[in-house]
Amino acid sequence: MIGAFSPYHGVSFVQFLKVFFSRAFSGELFRGHLFIDDIQVIIFLAIALSGAFVGTFLVLKKMAMYANAVSHTVLFGLVSICLFTHQLTELSLGTLTLASVSTALLTGFLIYFIRNIFRVSEEASTALVFSLLFSMSLLLLVFLTRNAHIGTELILGNADSLTRGDIFPVYTILCINLIVSLIGFRSFVCVSFDSVFSFSLGIPVKIIDYVIILQLSASLVGAFKAVGVLMALAFLLIPGLIAKVFVVSVRGMLLWSLIFGAVTAVLAPACSRAILTSYGVGLSTSGISVFILMAFYVVVCLFHYGKKLAYKKFYSEDSKNTELTTL
Repeated sequence: MIGAFSPYHGVSFVQFLKVFFSRAFSGELFRGHLFIDDIQVIIFLAIALSGAFVGTFLVLKKMAMYANAVSHTVLFGLVSICLFTHQLTELSLGTLTLASVSTALLTGFLIYFIRNIFRVSEEASTALVFSLLFSMSLLLLVFLTRNAHIGTELILGNADSLTRGDIFPVYTILCINLIVSLIGFRSFVCVSFDSVFSFSLGIPVKIIDYVIILQLSASLVGAFKAVGVLMALAFLLIPGLIAKVFVVSVRGMLLWSLIFGAVTAVLAPACSRAILTSYGVGLSTSGISVFILMAFYVVVCLFHYGKKLAYKKFYSEDSKNTELTTL
């Protein structure tokens, strides 16, 4: 039912969107058979929304470098737990999350340790830690699988291998991130802007930091199979960076992060299918999604700064006219 019987077989970009939304509004997505394109959109949507809830505060707290390091080093924890349990595919979501959180905390500790003991900058210690742990994870991966090429899917993901059973874990993580963000929204905002002031108000700053690390780790695990460990970083940070360009409130930033992430989650599989139909080339859906996010970022930046330049030019000309009138 995936090949010639799929309603997405041989469709263009616009036709893909028509088929998907017609199936969504008619209820076929909820009660009928799910095709691989449906599964990709559904899972990408959960990953994008989950990443937006976490990524907004990562951007505000200037933790992008730490998130970058964790997106690399989390593979070390996942491979280590595979070595420990002698399993590659049957690990539970809780086990993977525990391994991811442990690696995230280890990464933070090593960054702090190297920065203070060897007196190097935080950026340098971060680069050292994620290079060390990431290279170790690749070596362990080859040792575990006896195959140097099997790590490609772990790092870059493989959206074509997604199944209906992969939907529940990512939406579980999405619900957790949604609930945590709603409950602790005010505390998250306060800590993101001024941790010292937050501590004086009695807000548990350290606990908030650990909660964000937990959300980050869970989101990486959720994106692990679909987009890979490295590509997940784009879904965590780029929507928030786009929104930060033109939004002045945290709620607005979170809302626009969700919008950009959701739009990308729908457009990426549509572009992938359209390219396959037109040119017979199967491109990585996760790679296309990152390209779309970067395109959004460039367009928004150009539009925003172009608008600022036009406003400054208009304001300066208006000031000159006012001075001439006064004279």
